[in-house]
Amino acid sequence: MHRDLKPDNFVIGLRSLKHKLYLLDMGLCNYYVDPITGKHIQSTTGKPLIGTAKFASISTQLGMEQSRRDDLESLGYIMIYLYKGNLPWHGIQERNQKERYRLIMETKMALPIEELCSETPACFCKYLNYVRGMKFDKTPNYKLLQSLFKENMNTEIKLEPDWCIRKIEQKEEESPILSKSIIKLVKDIQAQQVIANKKVPHEANEDELSVGISHNEEEEQLKEESSIPDENDKRIEPLKSIIVKEFDNWGSITPLTAKPKKRFGLLDFKLRAKGNSQ
Repeated sequence: MHRDLKPDNFVIGLRSLKHKLYLLDMGLCNYYVDPITGKHIQSTTGKPLIGTAKFASISTQLGMEQSRRDDLESLGYIMIYLYKGNLPWHGIQERNQKERYRLIMETKMALPIEELCSETPACFCKYLNYVRGMKFDKTPNYKLLQSLFKENMNTEIKLEPDWCIRKIEQKEEESPILSKSIIKLVKDIQAQQVIANKKVPHEANEDELSVGISHNEEEEQLKEESSIPDENDKRIEPLKSIIVKEFDNWGSITPLTAKPKKRFGLLDFKLRAKGNSQ
């Protein structure tokens, strides 16, 4: 059992894995079968809330031991939330956590399933009625639950996920949000380097006059000195550290390599996601 199903714990695969759904955060997982006896765990009461109250099952909020039925009920709330954009108890703003959890639980218990699933296909209501009616140790009929939703789908139409459609005009390896931030960082650093490389002006001596270096040529020389660094240039390291600091808090993006592409006039950083998912 996962015991903390919520939208934040689902992510979509990248590139060739873009049609796969991944489940994260297994820290609260538990066995529904006792590894020693090989039998289903016993139902107990008086348990503290484990998981997220907004998507937790009613039994979980009542302090009962969780089983497979509770994960399925949480999944039902997630699907309704994704379809409608909200759940009736999401507006509860009680400051006291214990009181807020109690109000969420009472709202779930008082609200008829038909009303909760209003403006959704009939399969949502059938699904939630099934999982709420399951006994603690019952094995779910997964094929039946899948068929409820398949019946409402037009299998003749190949639906492309919206996160794929939005990237038609964009290369899969690039992110517009990250690119703008990186370009700004590179410009700022290059501007600082140009200032640092400029020499204090002084009166030209005879040797300089004989060479005939013009003001414009000197500016071109400064631009070349501050242009895009070589792949092994030490100036890449502080730039990488700044980007790591900028994006490390995101938890899913880490710059691994920096390869210059002079056709853009700026460093083009290849950002790779940790693992195969975002």
